[in-house]
This record gives sequence, structure tokens and C-alpha cells, in this order.
Amino acid sequence: MPQPNPSASNHESRYRAGLDASYAGNPLFLRGEYQIREDDRSTADSQKMSGGYLLGGYELTGNLEAIARYEYIDRDTSLDDDHFTG
Repeated sequence: MPQPNPSASNHESRYRAGLDASYAGNPLFLRGEYQIREDDRSTADSQKMSGGYLLGGYELTGNLEAIARYEYIDRDTSLDDDHFTG
């Protein structure tokens, strides 16, 4: 049985872009990332995705730090109910 070829031309074009930023202060630090992706497929319409995260921390004492993270992903921006947060 033939194996799928991941390099086969089933995409007309691919586009990826991202932004990454960080801040390291005392007592606060922040880090975040945002990415977008678009695949124009020869067999279907284009698919657009986006997502990212924000991470923050605050040093309470020399040995104790509070950290929080928020994530978001939208696997298909043309649909209204397919995004996830956490």
C-alpha cells in the first residue's frame, strides 16, 4: 500500500507569521506569542488559523512567585464556534 507523501503538492501556497515578545522586570515578567497561518489548498478552500498565549509572573518573595497563563487557538477563522481558550 503506498504511503502518503507529505511533500506532495496538495497546497497551492502556505503563509505563516508570528510575533513573540517578552519583558523581564523585577518583580514582574511577561511573555507572549501570536501566530497566524493560512493554507490555500488545491482541493478545497483556504484555511486560516490563529492563536497565541500570554504568560505573566510576579515575584512575591525571594522563593515564591505567582504565575498565570492564558492560551487561545482558533483552528479555522471562518467558523464561529471552533476556538479554544484556557
